[in-house]
Amino acid sequence: MGRGSMGERIRSRREQLGLTQVDLARLIGVPQSRLSEYECGKNQGMTIRTARKLAVALRCSIDYLAGLYEGYDEEPADAESAPAGARG
Repeated sequence: MGRGSMGERIRSRREQLGLTQVDLARLIGVPQSRLSEYECGKNQGMTIRTARKLAVALRCSIDYLAGLYEGYDEEPADAESAPAGARG
């Protein structure tokens, strides 16, 4: 799968896991209509809390959902390869 949008990644990973929108919406505590909006790119106001819940439910990282990694199971980059402003 190419980089794709966050919505495309959510949909793809959900389908890989055999979940329906209703299943995933229940797991993360949002209405199915909102999950549909996330997947279609109509709602880009997702909170960090919701993004974390999605990552847990989809067994991937927030970084994967955001398009920073190609594979949902890739490890995060270490501090040396992080942008200068992102280092602690």
